Amino acid sequence: MNVQLHHVVADVTGATGLKIIRAIVAGERDPAQLAQHRERQCKNPVETIEVALRAGAAEYPEGMSATARAADHLKVLCRVMDAINAHGA
Repeated sequence: MNVQLHHVVADVTGATGLKIIRAIVAGERDPAQLAQHRERQCKNPVETIEVALRAGAAEYPEGMSATARAADHLKVLCRVMDAINAHGA
């Protein structure tokens, strides 16, 4: 699954992007279900997000492990940043 989220979500580390990424890492693969994680402030409608996710899923089904690894790296970086901020406060 080559997630094309960056084309329809302005900030993939924002509320909508992270919810969708977390759902993918948890095992959700249905673009319609993933698109339901859209937050109200997201500019694009659910249908547009679903189309972007569906296109990526059809083209690159092997990309999921890379997405999961990237999400794991993001979690580690967030923990490190939290530790740095706590130490500096």
